[in-house]
Amino acid sequence: MSAPDWARTVEFTVTAAEAVTVDRARIHYYDEGPESPVRVPVGQRLQYADGDRWREVRVRPGSDRSPAANTATELLFAPVTAQRFRLVMTAGRGCRVALSDLELLGPRGGRAS
Repeated sequence: MSAPDWARTVEFTVTAAEAVTVDRARIHYYDEGPESPVRVPVGQRLQYADGDRWREVRVRPGSDRSPAANTATELLFAPVTAQRFRLVMTAGRGCRVALSDLELLGPRGGRAS
């Protein structure tokens, strides 16, 4: 997934067939380097749907606080159960975001998505 040139905030939503419990996410961003407009985001937030509202997961210590280029960025959080999850990314000025993979993982290491 790549954001259009004009987008500063990009959202990527995952909808599971049924509610799943997850307690961590692995996010892979593609980065073409400092000479390219395709860069990791300057900010990221993982959210889950709670009825009609989006709630942010509370990232635990030990998580990768900043998005990483061309490797896994891992977010750890208390288990949440939901059917829809959303990754909200903020692109740097004049840059685009390229998300190559989002893994949502359950408490026992099982892959939820």
